[in-house]
Amino acid sequence: MYESIHDMLRDAFYRHPGIEERLPIVEQQVLHNEISSFVAAKEMMDIFLKEQRKTKKTAGRIPRSYIERRRGERIRFLFACALCPYLTGGV
Repeated sequence: MYESIHDMLRDAFYRHPGIEERLPIVEQQVLHNEISSFVAAKEMMDIFLKEQRKTKKTAGRIPRSYIERRRGERIRFLFACALCPYLTGGV
């Protein structure tokens, strides 16, 4: 459960248009000691959370990339379970 939450949050954060636009700039500012990593992290989170508060109608929606990745894992798992008796000699 926690891994799924982490994956969804990470995907939503890095795919956010404001983050995609601002992250390379802020990263360079940190590398050149213009701002601290803590200030940079706060700025990125402010951008992300500000937009999240505006888009309440999308709350609860799972990103398509996450669904596709998990669907593939589930299919592989079900396929392996179906083959298990044959592979272990149980059938």
